Amino acid sequence: MTAAPAATLTAPPLPWLVLPIVIGSRYDFTPGVVSGIFGGALLWLGLAIEGVLRADFMKVHGFPLAGMILVGGICGAINAGSRKRLLQISTRLDHYQDRLRKLDVDLLFLREAKAELERLLATKDAELATLDGEIRRHFESQGDELFQDILLLLDRQVRVSDAAVYTLASPVELRRRAALGRSDALPDRLGTEDVEMVMLALQLRKPVSTPDFWQRAGGSPKDYLLAVPLLGSRDPPFGVLRVTGMPFLSLTKRTVHLVVIICRWASRVVEIRAQPESVSRVVPGADGQRIFPRAFFEENLRLSFESYRRHNLPLWTLWRALPKVPAGKIFHAPAAGYAGWIGAVAARQRRAPFLLTEHDIYTTERIAEISQAEWIHEADRLHISFSGGLGRLKRAWINLFTFLGQVAYDTAARIVTLYEGNAATQVEFGADERRITVISNGIEPGRFDAVLESHQRRWQTEPARKFVGFIGRVVPIKEVTTRLRAARRVIEKCPEAEFLIAGPYQEDPIYYDECRRIVEMLGIENRVHFLGMQKVLEILPKMDVIVLTSISEGLPLVVIEGFAAGKPCVATDVGACRELLFGRTSEDRALGRAGRLTKILSPAETAAALVDILSDPGRMRRMRLAGRRRAEQFYSMSSMLGAYRDLYAVLPREHQARLDEVHLRRATAGDEVRMTKDE
Repeated sequence: MTAAPAATLTAPPLPWLVLPIVIGSRYDFTPGVVSGIFGGALLWLGLAIEGVLRADFMKVHGFPLAGMILVGGICGAINAGSRKRLLQISTRLDHYQDRLRKLDVDLLFLREAKAELERLLATKDAELATLDGEIRRHFESQGDELFQDILLLLDRQVRVSDAAVYTLASPVELRRRAALGRSDALPDRLGTEDVEMVMLALQLRKPVSTPDFWQRAGGSPKDYLLAVPLLGSRDPPFGVLRVTGMPFLSLTKRTVHLVVIICRWASRVVEIRAQPESVSRVVPGADGQRIFPRAFFEENLRLSFESYRRHNLPLWTLWRALPKVPAGKIFHAPAAGYAGWIGAVAARQRRAPFLLTEHDIYTTERIAEISQAEWIHEADRLHISFSGGLGRLKRAWINLFTFLGQVAYDTAARIVTLYEGNAATQVEFGADERRITVISNGIEPGRFDAVLESHQRRWQTEPARKFVGFIGRVVPIKEVTTRLRAARRVIEKCPEAEFLIAGPYQEDPIYYDECRRIVEMLGIENRVHFLGMQKVLEILPKMDVIVLTSISEGLPLVVIEGFAAGKPCVATDVGACRELLFGRTSEDRALGRAGRLTKILSPAETAAALVDILSDPGRMRRMRLAGRRRAEQFYSMSSMLGAYRDLYAVLPREHQARLDEVHLRRATAGDEVRMTKDE
């Protein structure tokens, strides 16, 4: 009797594997697994039909069945992931197509805006040409006829209906010289103190409109909309244009600017004609019509010669002083300009390295100073020009300082700056980025330990009182008025807050008076204290938060001193303030934030930042700690001196290596020349 043959898998495994692969690839994970199970069931059913099904079916065929189920699941998962990824790509593609359509719309809008801007510029040029033509027709007007022509011109240009020109008959009285429109609101004589807007315009030497008056003096003006002082080139105002009737919606900055231009022209004509033995004459020029006073002609030539002489004299003086410069291993200039030039030239002559340190960008400071300088005489002061821009002498001064700065940058082996923002500006003015090194100013934090302890004692004895302080000059660039307007908002939310302003105000008394008037107008006289000059170590214990709303800064030392004394700071995002408050390097940023940054000219944002700090003792404590650590680790005197010592040590070696390399190249070139001659 022979044994029965062993049961075998009559159907090949490949067809059964194809089923879960096809189903899984078509659908997702679950159908793939189900198809694998279904394939296994079909295999079992086929074996049963053929009569070869054995009891150990799962033991013999378990691995192929598990493989079918696993393959179906894997194919389903891959297919599901692929479809999901494809859907994401399709969604992103749709998003990009929508953005592309939006960009096309924006591009079309920009093209239309460009065309509109070009049309407006052409219209503006046409308006200025019309204005020039109007003014030329009135050059020969005499006496009160000139003032009447001014009013008629204003009526045509800005639709002034009621206005009058007054001149000072005495320091306290104005006399009407010409009128337009209703005369009942424009009396023949007017006291300077009777009309607040007129008095304010004469004091500030600036045009004052109704919105300006609301901001500066408070209250509502009665029957006038605009007051423009009539200014000469140097003398105080001799009169005022008073506008009492015009469409209020026409009282825009453009309108006021146009009125000021016309009044400036008229003032210059009056000033020139008031000089004895002078005759006005019209001379056509490239930048518009000019009025030359004959009596000033020789004086103008003399002053122009003196200005050119002052322009060139310092360089000649420094050149003659070069032999007196002592020898040294390193020449170090604390600024570009004249100091940088003589340092660079002396270093070249003595074959020594030159080191340049710039606290602020010297060239930009000089450009700003020269643009507003009164000590540079220019013939354009005697001209009437509507083209704007700087005169030849001022441009010559700016070109000189730009040249001096470029010489210093090109010669310096290393250029030290205070913060990264300065470095970017130096690169724009021609400095080599590879030579720039950032070394911040330093202080001795230990000097402020007593201030920190005194502050903590005051907080324990007077925890309710909170003081916001500013230490600096009361000048426009510090934008004290923004701080004062923010003070009003802070006091409304924190009634216990007081503001201390410590610093000199004699530099710009007009601006200081304006700040005092704003304080009175806001009704915060009892909460804002102008302290004048104070010693930093004596005033810092009385402050809880430092606020800085400057329009422009370098690396403000008062912020670092405030950090050492444990004072958080609210500052505008100018200069190095961002680096000081948030940190410059990753290690520095890890210490945390020592204050808040705000936009320029933003009283609301400044007030919100101050309220957030004053109303949260925990936040103030964290900022105080971060500021103190930052001052100790990154802005100490020892770290600054150590960085300069390292520079002083390495510069001579680097300079000698460069000289040796130059000598080697010259020697190699000389040998090649001799070999060529020998051949």
